[in-house]
Amino acid sequence: MRVRTALGPILLAFIITGVADEGTPFVAPEELERRLGVRFLARLGANESVFGPSPVAIEAMKRAVEVGAYYGDPNSTALREGLANLLGGGTGRFLVGPGIDGLLLHLVKHFLGPGKVAVTTLGSYPTFEYAANSVGARIVRVGYRDNRIDLEALSDAARRHNADVVYLANPDNPSGSFHGSSAILGYIGSLPDSATLLLDEAYSDFVDSKALLPRGADLPRVIRLRTFSKAHGMAGLRIGYAMSNPELLRPINRIRGHFEVNSVAQAGALASLNDPSWIAHVVHEVGKGRLELAAILSAFGLKPLESHTNFVTAEVGSREQAEQLLDRLLKAGVFIRKPGQPPLDACIRVTVGRREDHAVLRSALERMAV
Repeated sequence: MRVRTALGPILLAFIITGVADEGTPFVAPEELERRLGVRFLARLGANESVFGPSPVAIEAMKRAVEVGAYYGDPNSTALREGLANLLGGGTGRFLVGPGIDGLLLHLVKHFLGPGKVAVTTLGSYPTFEYAANSVGARIVRVGYRDNRIDLEALSDAARRHNADVVYLANPDNPSGSFHGSSAILGYIGSLPDSATLLLDEAYSDFVDSKALLPRGADLPRVIRLRTFSKAHGMAGLRIGYAMSNPELLRPINRIRGHFEVNSVAQAGALASLNDPSWIAHVVHEVGKGRLELAAILSAFGLKPLESHTNFVTAEVGSREQAEQLLDRLLKAGVFIRKPGQPPLDACIRVTVGRREDHAVLRSALERMAV
C-alpha cells in the first residue's frame, strides 16, 4: 500500500532524485522553497560548509574581482603549482575543472560512449550516472551491503562486464562510509585492465590523511577527484581538480572549456590551500557538529550511520517513514534530503550545521513528537 504524503508522489520524487520533473540530478533549495511555499530556516540538505571559505581566501577573491574584466588563466597554472607543492609531483598530475561534476562530464566523455560499460554503486552520487547516460554508455549498478559500498561486488561486476570505467565515491555519499587505503589498494588491484577507476574523494578532507591513498601515488588507470566545495567552503564557486598520471589527464585538455574555471575561483582555491589552519578549524567543527547532530537524531528514535563526511545519514525505519519525515521537515522549514535507492532509501541525510541550525532541527522534531 502506497503511503500518501502531503507533498504528493511526483513532487516527492522530484525532491529526492530530481528525475520526476526536469530531469536534473539535484533540486536547489531555492526551487523547493518556491514549489512548497516555505522559507527554509535551516539549510541542511546539500552538504555545503556552513563555515564558509577561509577569510584569507575571501580577501584573495575580492582582489580577483577587481580585475574580473580579464580572462582567467585557462590552465590554472598557479593553482596547479600549489597543488603540486602540497600533494607532490609535477603540475601535469593535476587538472583543474568546474567542480567534480564538471570534471566527471569531461572524463565520461573521453572514456565512455555507446557500447562502453560503466560500473557504479546503486545510490552513490548521481551525477556520474547522468554523465554516463548522456554519452550512451551501459550502466551496471551494484547494491550496498550493510549500508556500505561493497568493494568485492563492485570488483566482481567490473570483471564480469569487462568495465571501461568504474566509479567509486570514498568516503561515500549518501552513506558516509569509508574504506581505508589498504582496502582501496586491494580493490584497485582486482579491477580488470580494461577499467579506469574514477575515485571521487570529495569528502577526503574529513578523513585522516594517513587513511587515504598516498599523496604522490600515480596508480595506473586511477583518477582521483577532489573539490573545494566541502571543507574549503566554495561550493558556489565551482572548482575542483583531478589527480592522476599526466598521460591519463592530458587528453582531457582537448575537450574541456578553456575558460570554464573563473579567475575568482582560482584565486580563492589557491589562497585556501595556503591556509591549512582554516581547513583544520572546519574539520574540527564538523567533527563536533557530527556528534551533536547524531545525538539529536538518536534522541528521536533515528539510528545514525557512521559518517566520515560533513553529513549524517540516519535510518528512519522504512522508505515510507523516511519520505513522511522528509515531507514534514521540509514543510517545517528544515531543508534536508534522503537517499533514493535501497537500502538507504529508508534513511534521511542531514548536513552538519551550526548549533543554531541544529536547534531548528531539534525544535521541528520536538513539535512532530507531540
